[in-house]
Amino acid sequence: MRTVQDTDIILASYPKSGATWLKALTVALLEKSKNRSTSDPHHPLQYDNPHGIVPCLEMDVYHESSSPHLDKFSATPRLNVKDTLVSWWLFGNAILKTEQTRSDLQSQFESFCNGTIYYGPFWEHLLSYWLRILEDPKHVLFMRRRELTCVRGLGALLSLGNLRSLEVKKTGKRNDVNHKDYGNKGEVGDSKNYLTTEMEKKIDMIIQEKLQGSGLKL
Repeated sequence: MRTVQDTDIILASYPKSGATWLKALTVALLEKSKNRSTSDPHHPLQYDNPHGIVPCLEMDVYHESSSPHLDKFSATPRLNVKDTLVSWWLFGNAILKTEQTRSDLQSQFESFCNGTIYYGPFWEHLLSYWLRILEDPKHVLFMRRRELTCVRGLGALLSLGNLRSLEVKKTGKRNDVNHKDYGNKGEVGDSKNYLTTEMEKKIDMIIQEKLQGSGLKL
């Protein structure tokens, strides 16, 4: 049975903070190392959703066993905080097929601020990733949204608009979630169209307080 190796790549991201795009970028970079263009009809992103190519450890790998078989995996194979909150809300409405209401957004906002949102406090995820890179910078890469957008030479396929327009993105499901519901507009600052000024200020204040003294700047 195959074990974890130094050449394995593990992507760690708080849900709804750009994970779909990050997976797509990683796949594109690995395929580029094989001299495969994103315009190639046989490129993985042309026929499968990023979540299908890069499985989720919690739901696809370790859900049924604490010691899963990894043989099927190859050995070499950010939105801002407020945008993440809004993305969570829109995603939940999409998969539950519920109407977008201010009261529901307010409830989501309060859960986000007190750390009781699904998957736990946003800031704890950030700090755990940040502390890990300080401990092992050789094997851990910490990327902010502005750094993701600096990745060049991967072709038009990797733009969020084009990823959403792919036929494979419009059809099919992953973990009972429609492919089309993965990934929002991906526009930095889109949260201003949903959150009040008071909401934005409160989130900024909480994050500043939680990250104080860590050296991490968003």
